[in-house]
Amino acid sequence: MEQKQAHAFSVYLTQPLLATSLALLSYNWYPSSVFVGDTYTYFAGMTMAVVGILAHFSETLLIFFLPQVINFLLSLPQLSGYVKCPRHRLPRFDPETGLLTGTNDGTLVNFYLRIFGRKSEMSLCIHLLVVQALGCCFCFMLRYFLAGWYK
Repeated sequence: MEQKQAHAFSVYLTQPLLATSLALLSYNWYPSSVFVGDTYTYFAGMTMAVVGILAHFSETLLIFFLPQVINFLLSLPQLSGYVKCPRHRLPRFDPETGLLTGTNDGTLVNFYLRIFGRKSEMSLCIHLLVVQALGCCFCFMLRYFLAGWYK
């Protein structure tokens, strides 16, 4: 019964997040017309943290944030000052071809572009969404197999 309540609780809390995320996606699809900024980022992060902690899914939440953890680890040398950190760590845009090129800055987006080559903004967006979706599927599978063994 407690597990059923925890699942219902997490659904109730994530419904507003899902609704605002879908509305934001409709405005922020290529070419984007809205800058998210800190407001949505804080809202999404706090919602996910509250759901993870109060519904006892903290380990699962950490698994789903694996791309963000990898991004943090790639960024750590620049954020700690070991490697020079520029003001903006965005991919480089080539106006002649309209393609984005990965720089040596430590972000997951730049790392992806260095591995898979130059891409347009729309193509990069779709590729990264597919990577995130595949990562979530992998995490679901990992959580399913670890559920009986870990907890």
